[in-house]
Order: sequence, then C-alpha cells, then structure tokens
Amino acid sequence: MAYDHPPAEYRDQFEALVDLINTLIPKWLEYIRSAIDEENVDCVVFGCSNTSKSFQKLMDLVSAMINGENPTIDQQGIDAMLET
Repeated sequence: MAYDHPPAEYRDQFEALVDLINTLIPKWLEYIRSAIDEENVDCVVFGCSNTSKSFQKLMDLVSAMINGENPTIDQQGIDAMLET
C-alpha cells in the first residue's frame, strides 16, 4: 500500500491534519445542533457557512498533500488558513 511508503515527515503531517479534521467535525456539528435546538437561525446560517468553508479548506489541503502539491504545513499555517 502506498500509504506505508512516504517519509515519516509527510505521513505525520498528513495524519495530524486528518486528526485535526476528526476533532473539529464533532465540535462544528455540536455548534450547529445547539443553534438549531435554540432556533437561532443566524447562528445556524453562520455555523453552516463557516463550517463548510473551513472544512473545504482543510480538505483542499489534504488533497494537496496526497497529490504532492503542498506536501507539508505546520499548525501555525493551518490556523492562519482557517482564520481567513
């Protein structure tokens, strides 16, 4: 399997990013679920919009890592990307 062969520095960065995504998704969903339960339409719209944009940025980064377009990024780079 190709996954077993990249240098550890690339695989470690990839796994850290996937772990971050797996940590953020439940938090994002909880925020949206709370807004729905409170019938706060503005927070639902805001939460869905921001979650979608952030998730897409992270998935674009994962895709770039897989395809060798941008093989590494540190936590500071991820944080900066999510702030925009």
